Amino acid sequence: MAYKPIRNEIFHVHTWRCKHASMDSDENYVQKALELGADRIVFTDHAPFPGNPFGNRMDIEQLPEYKSSMHDLKSKYDGMIEILCGLEIEYLSAFDDYIKRLRNDEALDVLIMGQHFSETVTGHYSFEGQDAEMEFKALGKGMLRGIERRYFDVIAHPDRIFHKIMPFSDGCWRMSEEIIDCLKQYEMDEILLERNISSTRRKNNYRSEFWEMVVAQGLKNREILGFDSHSVKELQKFWRRDGEEYEETFFNR
Repeated sequence: MAYKPIRNEIFHVHTWRCKHASMDSDENYVQKALELGADRIVFTDHAPFPGNPFGNRMDIEQLPEYKSSMHDLKSKYDGMIEILCGLEIEYLSAFDDYIKRLRNDEALDVLIMGQHFSETVTGHYSFEGQDAEMEFKALGKGMLRGIERRYFDVIAHPDRIFHKIMPFSDGCWRMSEEIIDCLKQYEMDEILLERNISSTRRKNNYRSEFWEMVVAQGLKNREILGFDSHSVKELQKFWRRDGEEYEETFFNR
């Protein structure tokens, strides 16, 4: 696994398996990407966990079929568009061995960390009724542990952990600084940071304060743009509205 972003790609696409996306087929996404003129589409559906302890993601029993579908599409559309098979997953220390196996899975081209929840203490998680400040601190600590483990190519929507805090608090600034400092320690790994288009369309999910610090700390070159599409319709919408900005911001530095 050695993901590198390219010009004119669609990064971060989900499928029907995650249970909160449209029922569009995998091939529907590929066909739309071709129609839009993309050179690459990167699927990163929500990864399952053994035993299926969490919702809003594929079941562990569906993972082989997902990888098989991606393999078949790669063969069918070879020479027309590049297709990458990836997963988005939270870093949870209790599942470290499993995440490591995903990292080393030859069927996967990219692994991204999307820290939607974290462990607080063994067997308990941040979605179990914590207040907003305790939640973002737990999410931030989970993200830091994930960076340190060096399993991930990209951190998806890192600023989204602050979505419940208005205005951006001193604690948010401190956590942002910790995340950026941690990334600097692993500069050779070039872990990328995703500015997420979907976040910009949800109240308080996109936090410009975080991205201002990324730029100020010299990590602008680590940024990529992610669609976070959960339907073919979103693929169309995000491409039309953000494609030009994508080219200007991320490739004409």
